[in-house]
Amino acid sequence: CEAFGKAAFHIIACDLPYGVQHSAHNGKGAYSALESLLMRVMPNWREALKPGGTVAVSFNAQLLKQERVRQIMEKAGLEVLKGDAYDHFSHWVEQAVTRDIAIGRRKN
Repeated sequence: CEAFGKAAFHIIACDLPYGVQHSAHNGKGAYSALESLLMRVMPNWREALKPGGTVAVSFNAQLLKQERVRQIMEKAGLEVLKGDAYDHFSHWVEQAVTRDIAIGRRKN
């Protein structure tokens, strides 16, 4: 928000790293580095969106679950889009990577 101001963007798209080689998961069920990152940035992304704007996040569902990403979006004040393709985008990439998406919209 500091560089462009509030309500500056219609869409923010983020493709998180796979997290396999970057120690994104500590193996103890605690927050992953990627989850922690999303928790810090999501409120700022919401403020950077114009009303009706969306945040689209792609992530490795083997390390970060779709429901958790959606919870983070909702906590930041975004309306999570669900149903149809929003719930069925997950796809296998390789042994340790299954990509999925979560989409949230700024209501006002």
